Amino acid sequence: MNRLHHINIICAISAFSVGAAIQILFEKPSIGIVTLLLGVTLIITSFNTLITTIGIACIGVSTGFFYTSIWRAHHQISYPETSQEFTGLVTGLPQTKTGITTVTVQPTTQIGSTISGMHTSGLVLIHIRGTPLIKYGDKISLTGKITKPAAFDNFNYPLFLEEQGVYGIINATNVSITPTPLTISNSFARFRTVIRDKLFSVLPGKEGTLLSALVTSDKQTLPQDILDDLTATATTHLVTLNASTITLIASLLIYVLPITTTRRKWFAVSIISASVWACSGFQATVARAGLMSSGHSWLRTRGRRVWPIPFLSLVIAIILFSNPLLIANTALQLAISAYAGLTWLSPLISKLFDRITFIKIIPKPLRNGIYSGIAITIATAPASLWSFGQVSISGIIVNPILILSIPILTLAGLLVILCSSIPIISNIVNTFSLVLARCFLTVLHTAAEIPYGVIKIPSHA
Repeated sequence: MNRLHHINIICAISAFSVGAAIQILFEKPSIGIVTLLLGVTLIITSFNTLITTIGIACIGVSTGFFYTSIWRAHHQISYPETSQEFTGLVTGLPQTKTGITTVTVQPTTQIGSTISGMHTSGLVLIHIRGTPLIKYGDKISLTGKITKPAAFDNFNYPLFLEEQGVYGIINATNVSITPTPLTISNSFARFRTVIRDKLFSVLPGKEGTLLSALVTSDKQTLPQDILDDLTATATTHLVTLNASTITLIASLLIYVLPITTTRRKWFAVSIISASVWACSGFQATVARAGLMSSGHSWLRTRGRRVWPIPFLSLVIAIILFSNPLLIANTALQLAISAYAGLTWLSPLISKLFDRITFIKIIPKPLRNGIYSGIAITIATAPASLWSFGQVSISGIIVNPILILSIPILTLAGLLVILCSSIPIISNIVNTFSLVLARCFLTVLHTAAEIPYGVIKIPSHA
């Protein structure tokens, strides 16, 4: 396969992503038809490779547009706007804020229908007053009216829920919960709950919620003030287990441990990816991140240069084929951008700054961490601007500093759990983790409070 074929494939995949995004934003069939006709016309009448590539791009846009339309027609669910009484299974970890417990439930009966006319039921978001004891996999019976999600404050909440397969919301009444025994299917998510509760008990307060978010990839447990600081400094991607985070954790361990051969390094990356996947309750997002990190490492063991654009294009194609709505997912956009910055921009920045004599005084691992931080900050800036309508000036300064601590904090959280039954060692590990987490939060909050540290841009919504 020559270079032109590579370019055409990458162009087609990129255009497919654009087509999916256009369908989500506009939902006008005429766009898909026009781009399809234009693409076919350009390919038939093309007289050079550039015109052919443009034609392929147009067909890619139309394919992404129509694929997303068909996908949504078979997945979007409408419910009768009357009070429903049904039972279902809890499919998410409950979140409690301001006295309201929110949890996703999969109805066990077909109470809705798709646009294509198929009777089915998707996930329903349940709001329950109080703090009932609910676990993943429990059976729940309730009564309530299923309503459609509504947008608010320039935030497309319906699309946000649709990405997760949620098409209805219930303010539930007459709730009855039936605990279910531990099974293989629910043990994964409950394992994640055990880890979260263990960290909360050992390190109560904001430090414990931070470590829990890093280890289990669950930022929903973070207090609102920390979330605001992360948004202000454009560092939201740091508290999720994405490919760049897993790669940084693996790089730290490989540097510390006596792992020399490339095959052993790949094996170590795979072990680390599987471990963090288990801690997250085997979430699909963390699985994708682990596969990206392992795939990158495997290509390195084969002695091949990992070209970020083809590799990321393949990953994006697989993700969008399974769920094209993920193109609008902010977390995925930031994760892909961060990984692209780590694998593409970081080596370029390293070559640029390593030419400066006095910079070579800094130890290489620390230099690489700073380069990675700068690269990730630059790469995630466009996604941050689009999603949050702001450019973080303070983030450019603080991102490289915080990124250096993320692998250490995540490993510290794991050590807190592993050493909890060993008194002396656990005290040392807990104190170290507490101090490190507190330093992280202090630096984060200080950067968020810098005057004119954030430039607000009018929202695109």
